[in-house]
Amino acid sequence: MQTQAAPTVIKLDRGMGLAGAMSANILNMVGVGPFLTIPLALAAMGGPQAMLGWLAGALLCLCDGMVWAELGSELPQSGGPYHYLLQAFGPTGWGRLISFLFLWQTLLIGPISIASGAVGFGEYASFLAPRLPHWQLVILAFSFPPHAFTPSRAFWMGLGSATLIATYDYGGYNNVCFLGEEVKAPKRTIPLAVIGSIVLVAILYLAMNLSILGTIPWQQGQHSRAIVADYMQALYGRRSGVFVSVLVLVASWGSVFAILLGFSRIPYTAAADGHFFKVFAHLHPTGKFPSISLLAMGGLSVLACLFSLPDLISVLIVVQTMTQFAAQCVAVILLRRRAFATPDSFRMPLFPLPAVIALLGWLYIVLSSNPLHIAIGAAMALTGACAYLLLARSKQEWPFKVPDEA
Repeated sequence: MQTQAAPTVIKLDRGMGLAGAMSANILNMVGVGPFLTIPLALAAMGGPQAMLGWLAGALLCLCDGMVWAELGSELPQSGGPYHYLLQAFGPTGWGRLISFLFLWQTLLIGPISIASGAVGFGEYASFLAPRLPHWQLVILAFSFPPHAFTPSRAFWMGLGSATLIATYDYGGYNNVCFLGEEVKAPKRTIPLAVIGSIVLVAILYLAMNLSILGTIPWQQGQHSRAIVADYMQALYGRRSGVFVSVLVLVASWGSVFAILLGFSRIPYTAAADGHFFKVFAHLHPTGKFPSISLLAMGGLSVLACLFSLPDLISVLIVVQTMTQFAAQCVAVILLRRRAFATPDSFRMPLFPLPAVIALLGWLYIVLSSNPLHIAIGAAMALTGACAYLLLARSKQEWPFKVPDEA
């Protein structure tokens, strides 16, 4: 009698070294964001003091990066945040709900991320049209308005908005955490890639901001729809501005499709593992791609394109903070207290100060945001909780079934 051999378990190849991990982060970070958002930051603070938002954003992302670095080193698994939240808050209890909220928010965050690139594409395309009025440079590009640094309510609200915009541009330093099972020596590589990419990109972004704001008067820059193209036109003429616009259009076009493909895999993977709605696990019969998840993301992205770029960015960061970022700052503290990690895992210096600073920074951004955007974040969390309860009840999982005691 013949016995069947046990099926071969196919695992992801841990072949990504530090260079590849850094590239995965930086290619995600250096997208179209900074080419689109400098005018938004200038308008938020009403002058070149908006540079403070970039500095505050860099500090916040560095502290938050240490949170991601420690969590990614402790749990180097693909789909990172789902596992971080599940383990930190309990795989048989609240962790199920909180990790589900991460999956749920991708149904909004994914389309908004895609739409922000598409809207940016449209704004830079407008530079190629001759209807834009000609403008001339003024001498005092760094002329600060009166009381620019007075610590008033308007200053703090503007700084919060500018910092939110900066964190959108820095976003992507956590990309390697989603690829944990493909990273070589992850306990060392992931922290180096996260923190190293933040430092490098922050230097590049600050240099770019100084160059642009030193050339284009902020009074005009805050109304620009294609500020990098305007910058190149001011220095080298119309043809250079058109050339840069074309490059940005190509980059934004590519980023839209890359984000669409990436985000469509999150609901699919979770559904295939039985942790999300089964319909998202459907694969195209011939193309073998997650067709339902792809169509859902694409369709919602079309609707999201009806909104302005500032609204898209604000909702993106606020919803992620309320359903993921803040929880991860707590998660890293819970796991550390439980001595969850092995001795060779990364440990953030001055623990828990970076996690506390990151948590306070995210809360500051949310509290200085548009109340409507906060309401959207709350609604996303509430509907996600309801969706989880419906799914859990159908499967008789927590809280409808108390796990057996060991």
